[in-house]
Amino acid sequence: MPRLTRILIATVTLCDLLCGSRLYEEAIRTAGLEFRSDRLWQAYIDWSKVQNELPLVIQLYDRLLATPTQQHTKHFEQVRDFVYSHPPQYLMTPQEYQTLWTEVNQGADGSIEGDPSRGLERVKDRLLTQRQMIYQRTEEDVQKRWSYEEGIKRPYFHVKALDKVQLDNWTQYLDFEISQGNPERVHLLFERCMIACALYEEFWMKYARYMESHSVDSAREIYRRACAVHLQSKPAIHLAWALFEESHESVDAARQILSGIGEKYPSLLSVRLQQIGLEIRCGQLDRASELYDAAFASARTPEEKSFLSSHRAGFIMRTLGDAGRAKGVLRDGLALDPSNYSLYLHLINMELAGNTSESEILSLFDQAQSTAMPDAHKQSLEQKKIQFLQQFGSNPHILKTSIEQYERRHGAVVLGRKRSQKRDSEPVAKVAKVNSDIGVDEEGGEQEESQDQQTLMQQQWAAYQAAVQANAVNPVQAAAYYQAATAGQQAMWPFQQQFASQQQQT
Repeated sequence: MPRLTRILIATVTLCDLLCGSRLYEEAIRTAGLEFRSDRLWQAYIDWSKVQNELPLVIQLYDRLLATPTQQHTKHFEQVRDFVYSHPPQYLMTPQEYQTLWTEVNQGADGSIEGDPSRGLERVKDRLLTQRQMIYQRTEEDVQKRWSYEEGIKRPYFHVKALDKVQLDNWTQYLDFEISQGNPERVHLLFERCMIACALYEEFWMKYARYMESHSVDSAREIYRRACAVHLQSKPAIHLAWALFEESHESVDAARQILSGIGEKYPSLLSVRLQQIGLEIRCGQLDRASELYDAAFASARTPEEKSFLSSHRAGFIMRTLGDAGRAKGVLRDGLALDPSNYSLYLHLINMELAGNTSESEILSLFDQAQSTAMPDAHKQSLEQKKIQFLQQFGSNPHILKTSIEQYERRHGAVVLGRKRSQKRDSEPVAKVAKVNSDIGVDEEGGEQEESQDQQTLMQQQWAAYQAAVQANAVNPVQAAAYYQAATAGQQAMWPFQQQFASQQQQT
């Protein structure tokens, strides 16, 4: 054979060896940690055997035994057969073989123990013992993941929705792998999950948020893959991407993302509000006001307009500091949606925080009661009205009338606790447990109820003092009302004495 031909054959053989090993290594780096990657590992091992690279084969088996895979036990059996079917000096470098030979055959005095012909068997036994320890440690990791892997019924992509059991299994598997603290395994499991769950926003966001703590660029690429390829029409993932970009000072990118999804869904309020919030955080208050105007103009229902009115009033009050204008926005909203509970509550709280007169606040409460608002919302506002009168009201008759009206309408007692009608029919043991939970004194009185009454009277006394100091109440009428409310309550005597002392001073 010509010399040049021999050189070319040797060159081709070397290229095949180097390129083949490089490609297999790339494949192992990409998918070698996957639980079902057994066939990939086996193909690399078989190729190495064909190349007669026995040290490489034993190294691959060592890496495979340290990796939790589905056929973990089968691989250990293959390692055992491989070790016992080949001379150990061919499975390692000469230096490693000499060191291991000396270690397993040398006695305490430095001489070779036993029959030197059995030295090879002792070396093989030591090789297998070392790999058995690796196998046992990895077996525990295999068992931890086995139930999760069994729960994956559809590892491939399909447009048909996954059932809740499989979605929960993916979530739990990801949480487990994250808790193990191996970023490579977590990354690989997320990529597997994204094949089967490519149409689910929550998994893409979970993936991106995990990667954000490791690499901002990687997290950005995950958001791009999700929004540009798989979930082009899903707003939640776009909003998460925009917030991600804003948090990493890419404000223009965030604006572009929000603008794109806003054009696709012009009436989606969550997109509008995030756009407004972005401009407020950037100090572009005029731009935020323009976006509020555009959102209000595109709103299609009174409910949407009321929602935007409430948000805009908060923006004007908190950011611009214009209470009068904020109240005007709320009143305009009520003109469009007269029975909106949220607008009334927002406006009432704003009036209570300001210097609005008592008569105007009570008029607002009464106006809400005259609307078609649901009874539960009316009851809530009535309770708020009574609390206002108890703390800041100047006329006890108005408070008394409001309480009586509330009790007639709703059958509930405001001043004190109404005993449940069901308690008399409850088992004795259950009643005893309830009594022990709230505490019963020696006379059988409920301590918690007494404490509630005492707290209420303290609040009334404080309200009375404030009213007298402001000359906003007739002391004689207040005294009669207060004594009637505390009649027979021994715990209230100290407050009555304070009241009498205050009467003498006034």
